[in-house]
Amino acid sequence: MQFDYQMVTIIKRTAFHLISWGHMWELVSFAKGNVRRLCLESLASGPKMPNAIAKASEVHISHVSRALRELTKKGLVECLTPATPKNRIYGITSRGKELLKRLGEMDKASMR
Repeated sequence: MQFDYQMVTIIKRTAFHLISWGHMWELVSFAKGNVRRLCLESLASGPKMPNAIAKASEVHISHVSRALRELTKKGLVECLTPATPKNRIYGITSRGKELLKRLGEMDKASMR
């Protein structure tokens, strides 16, 4: 397997105060999942309910709900209305924004 050193350099630059080096690789791999990344990208434009994310991305609500739970556990997304049993609103965290930015840089680097 050939290493893309430009992509490695981008990831190294992101391993600063928010995320440790080893943890960054884990998060990059984790966020590459289609539904998880769709959720992050959708929330980047502002807080949303899971059904709005599902409708906009044409993904079943159960998949979006699972992805949001997983993203919340990793600290990439947060529930803004945790006391509400239904129709919760989710937002992306600064850590999630940073990861999404780095994923975009990696995508650009891999297209070159």
